[in-house]
Amino acid sequence: MPNTNAVLITNPRFDTATEFTNLWTKEVISEALNLGLNTTYLEENDARLSQFQDSLASKDPILLIAAGHGVQEVFTGQDQEHLLWTPSAEWGHDDSNVALVSGRITYLLSCLTGQVLGPAIVAQPDTYYIGYTEDFIFAGWDPGDKYSQAFGECTNAIARTLLRGGTLQDAYNEGIRMFDLWISIWQQSSDPSAPFIVSALLHNRDVLIIYPGMPVPPPGVPVESPLMGFLTSGYGMAIALAFI
Repeated sequence: MPNTNAVLITNPRFDTATEFTNLWTKEVISEALNLGLNTTYLEENDARLSQFQDSLASKDPILLIAAGHGVQEVFTGQDQEHLLWTPSAEWGHDDSNVALVSGRITYLLSCLTGQVLGPAIVAQPDTYYIGYTEDFIFAGWDPGDKYSQAFGECTNAIARTLLRGGTLQDAYNEGIRMFDLWISIWQQSSDPSAPFIVSALLHNRDVLIIYPGMPVPPPGVPVESPLMGFLTSGYGMAIALAFI
């Protein structure tokens, strides 16, 4: 049985997107340590498969909070090294390693894993997932600036709720509450980038999902993101766009 006082946090840093998520996730690490949890964190070059597997085996944490890039079938760590996967010819896997997180609660801050990887994770008994079914989109010039703050606050609200012993539904509800709060704040802003920020927050809010508890969405039909309209129309030109 997993250790209910233990958490594993992965926190790569190697490109523009992970410069931002690395800063946000450092706050999650500090929170876990302040709460007195048995905290293992794999930062930067430690966020690799061998260390990931070893930490799960030796610490047996009930909770995994992981930032990194993702696609439908794969979640990655440092330098996009694959950490969790389901069978995918496109990504070079004819097997699955989701048994690594069996019996645990997993929050993946990444794009797309809610489509295939998340459902595969929770097909195992007593296993839970929260993440995103589409791209997680955020904006900012520098980690910690006013444009990126809202996105970090929203994802960290989910992580903090789980660290404090909240249920999966509690974490989802707190994430939605925080997205709604920041949407309201930016809707009142006169900043030229505000329409883009609002659109990105709305998008992330609407693709947040928990399993079990919500239906798996049907495969999406590729379309041009409406968010790109803000970039080409002049809105958002003062900020940088990133997908995790």
